[in-house]
Amino acid sequence: MQNLLYSKSKVDFFYDVLFIKGRNHKFINFMISSESDYKELKRYFQIKTGKNLDKTPKKITALFEFKKEDFK
Repeated sequence: MQNLLYSKSKVDFFYDVLFIKGRNHKFINFMISSESDYKELKRYFQIKTGKNLDKTPKKITALFEFKKEDFK
């Protein structure tokens, strides 16, 4: 699980994100907005993969949008 800081127009949003990268280097993100979303994903991955999301490594990530003008 990751905590994602998304900054746009001077407003910051915090999301819990489940980031999954496959052996083929493709990936998928789940942005989790509620406890019920997390519980649903946790239940799904426990059934399908036997993995407990509560035991996955935690990371903090920051994502920012830049425009060409920001670099001038």
